[in-house]
Amino acid sequence: MHGENPLDSQILLRFWQLDRPAELIRLASLKDPDDPSVELQTAVARCLNHPLTRQHPPGTVKLLKQLLLFVEREYAEVAEELALCYTDLLLQPCQDAKWMYKTYCYGTQHSILEQLLDNSTQKSSSHQEGVITLRLSQNMFEGSTGCHEWEAGFFLAEYILNHPELVRGKKALELGCGAGMLGILLQRIGAAGICLTDGDAQTLCNCLHNLRINEAQGSAVSTKQMPWSSTCPERCDVLLAADILYDPEPFPVLVPLLVSILRSGAEAYICTTVRQIATFELFLRLVHQSGLKAEEVAVSSHREWPVKFLECLPLSDKSQHIVVHRLSTAGAKQ
Repeated sequence: MHGENPLDSQILLRFWQLDRPAELIRLASLKDPDDPSVELQTAVARCLNHPLTRQHPPGTVKLLKQLLLFVEREYAEVAEELALCYTDLLLQPCQDAKWMYKTYCYGTQHSILEQLLDNSTQKSSSHQEGVITLRLSQNMFEGSTGCHEWEAGFFLAEYILNHPELVRGKKALELGCGAGMLGILLQRIGAAGICLTDGDAQTLCNCLHNLRINEAQGSAVSTKQMPWSSTCPERCDVLLAADILYDPEPFPVLVPLLVSILRSGAEAYICTTVRQIATFELFLRLVHQSGLKAEEVAVSSHREWPVKFLECLPLSDKSQHIVVHRLSTAGAKQ
């Protein structure tokens, strides 16, 4: 992809995230407003032939069908290469309808996209730039919500990518590890120990799958099914969690667990998409009543750090309010 228009990289990243056909068409029309069909078909064919797409197909049959219908309706001619790609997809063995793959790219600037997206694997990925492929649930209302991508998870990941000193060389524990994205990044940053926990067995199984395909397994990485009513599996230096405050019902067991972990010498970074302000304020009130300090350290309206997820759909909604709090014991040094 060297020397290609940056829009080619944007279309690829949106394609990998299964963006809406209308958005892919809009990007193609920026290159040729009069007839975007040629640019669209060329870009989509490049997406389909990319090694990462072939290695972890994102479930593109429905998306590709919609794009082909647009071309046929508006311009009447479908390129032979794209038609062959579509036929090839139809002839492939049926994928598990429950799952899909999405690939995300992070780095310091858009100019690195050509270098990153030329790679056939994720082996060159680091904490400064790279790609992450996640197997996710096709339907967030079926099965565990931990198998879905959540905005707060991406925002917390960006915060840690831009503050690697918080976890490098330290033992990290994650509550509600979900699809495993943060665990993958912790391994790339160089955390000394990584314990990824979740209360749902299916979520942990999927997390292990994602660790494997991103080459983030090893003796330093472990997973554990852990209800919040249980005791912490091991001592940690830093606790991480994203989007665990949407329901106040488990707060009576969650807050004591946090107190127990932090009193052993750890600090915590909790990232929340604030949907119900009353629920969020209740958590902060319980935290203060338990003797912990909560300090706001990042907010999505000021996402001005250098390392970011590029063309990241979960973070594209500017109206959502996402915040990271640092939790510590009252006597901890800030």
